[in-house]
Amino acid sequence: MASQALRRGGAVALGLSACLLFAPAQAGAQAAPPASSAPESDTARFVRYTRALETAPDRADARDLHQWLLKWAMETPDYTVTVCDLLDLDDVDEKTTPHAGEVLLQTMYGNAAFQIEHGADADELSKQVAAVESALRVYTAYVARNAKTRMPHLDALIAKRDAGELRAYLSPIVQSKCKPATAGEAGEAAKPSPPPFLGGFLRESHVVYPLKLDGWEMAGEQRYDSQEAGASVRFQHAKDKSGWIDVFFYPVGVLSGAEIAEIAGTERQSLLDAWGKAMPDPQDMPGLTEFKLPVGESGRSAQAARSGGIAAYAVDFGFTRDGKALNSAMVFAVDRMYAIKFRYSTDAAKISRAQVRQDLERFARQLLPRLEITSTGGCGSSSKKSLSKGGQDAPAPQYDGCAGAEPMHPDVKDGMRELRFEYRVSDPAPADRPLRARRSGTG
Repeated sequence: MASQALRRGGAVALGLSACLLFAPAQAGAQAAPPASSAPESDTARFVRYTRALETAPDRADARDLHQWLLKWAMETPDYTVTVCDLLDLDDVDEKTTPHAGEVLLQTMYGNAAFQIEHGADADELSKQVAAVESALRVYTAYVARNAKTRMPHLDALIAKRDAGELRAYLSPIVQSKCKPATAGEAGEAAKPSPPPFLGGFLRESHVVYPLKLDGWEMAGEQRYDSQEAGASVRFQHAKDKSGWIDVFFYPVGVLSGAEIAEIAGTERQSLLDAWGKAMPDPQDMPGLTEFKLPVGESGRSAQAARSGGIAAYAVDFGFTRDGKALNSAMVFAVDRMYAIKFRYSTDAAKISRAQVRQDLERFARQLLPRLEITSTGGCGSSSKKSLSKGGQDAPAPQYDGCAGAEPMHPDVKDGMRELRFEYRVSDPAPADRPLRARRSGTG
């Protein structure tokens, strides 16, 4: 599912990275612009990409379109979208409807596209109707490809739309749910602020990893100035010091499969942004390939342990640094509320790109089952509750990798080393930061 922050009423300024913490994407997404001698404006491109996803959300370049739309939305100061729960997607099963996140994101695109076409001062109801209609078009396109992914409550909205009743139906809901929140609003009871992601939901994390693995040895650690950026561990091969593998760890919280794929895409784009000019041909960098990484059972639910592994994404490329040709590869995955990014670079004269990628995937397959990642904080609070659809308190979900509310000390065996993170509360965070993603730079 898409981030929970997109499901709650309240004004969301599209220019704020706190709204969407996806990294910038490549500006040249693949949808072809209309033939014209004049350059296309960003607003025109935003509308065109939005409409392109409405008709073909599973097109080959859909991920690039999503990333460009998110980048533009993060940077523009000109439009504000109030994103609220009008599609009732909270309890949708991601296994049967893996596209629910894209449907939800489309409400934001449709809302902003409507404002571009009709003006930012349009009434809120019209903006929200446009948002829902855009999402319903995406949903309809997905169902046309796979009828098993139908969602009856969205079919009911389509029926109202086709009968010309959608606006009247949404009017009281929009009035109730989509009113921008203002401090000290008359008659509104003050609500306690939710705990922040770092320093609240996660207060401590422990990553325990092996010092040696299949001929590779730990050569150093680096902690980054920003606590959101985490740390990295460098491994070098005992018999060949010309290459190195860096393993990055940074907290992202609880993410859906669609969100993980989006972050993997932004990590690939970060590599292209950082090294594209040093590549013989940037177009030679392929798209991400998805595969499964095996996992151990430590810190996971029984269901996760039985799943056969977690999704991982890989890419390889060549570039030149300091006059030396290097082959490189990246593997990206999210496990127990942490992003784990593997980077391997080595002398191109010694190892081919294909072999570099194979070696890195093998290293990731061997390392991940031996990793122990445990966190404590609000993620394991026994008093933490979530609300059911009916507004009643429900037991909080159990998060893989959360060992409870109280601090703990892992057992670090011989041959292992611990990376310990103690998080502090810093800037105010979005209400649902546990479902947020954060990029770790261009390494």
